Amino acid sequence: MSDLLVVPGALVGEADWSEIGPGGVPERIAHRLTRARRQVQAMRASWSDGAAHLEWLARAFQVPGEPPAAAPFAWQAAIEQTGSDTPARSVWFCEPVHLSLQPERTVLGPIAAPPLTESESRELLQEAADSARYFGFDLRPAAGRWYLFADPAWDLSTTPLEAALGASVETRLPQGRHASQWRRLLTEVQMRWHASQANQAREARGDQTANALWLHGGGLWQQLEASRDFIFNAAGIPQNLFGSQ
Repeated sequence: MSDLLVVPGALVGEADWSEIGPGGVPERIAHRLTRARRQVQAMRASWSDGAAHLEWLARAFQVPGEPPAAAPFAWQAAIEQTGSDTPARSVWFCEPVHLSLQPERTVLGPIAAPPLTESESRELLQEAADSARYFGFDLRPAAGRWYLFADPAWDLSTTPLEAALGASVETRLPQGRHASQWRRLLTEVQMRWHASQANQAREARGDQTANALWLHGGGLWQQLEASRDFIFNAAGIPQNLFGSQ
């Protein structure tokens, strides 16, 4: 039985590994890694630029959609329900972020300096959920993430948050038939958040504010095919992940 370790964006040289390996991972794992065969596998989807591991995982587990509709499955896992309990409406990750204005572009970043407190998150979620209800949508929290429900299902092409962090948002904003509906909701939330007590207090302290929501990973829940067992060749590379190699 072989183990497969996916290390997105890893460019660790031999000298660096000898320093960080033994102290950075448990001894048993470090021992197995020193004996492993390594392979660089390039991903090709434009939506995964900057987060290629998401494309790898989507293909490995056969998650539908381009980009994959991950939010419906994450929602089910968060609330510990079966797919048959999922309403027939699209589910989207809808996460608070910080947009910073820079020369000739607007850059997306996480709210990490410092992160939102529980009370701040609760206040901002309530503001955003009120706006969502006004436009006929539903915003709910589960397991530390926010989810937006839209009925009828939205037709949008979005960029995963991990692939958009640190990038200019102008080329990564949601596109598609329902993009205008999302923009109206986003604008309303941004106006309410600008006046919120939580953001005003953060701004007074010099902390990052939550000034936007990032929508991504949405779609309808559907039953997935059983995950495939990987067939490894003599070099330890899974042959059936992307077809024959």
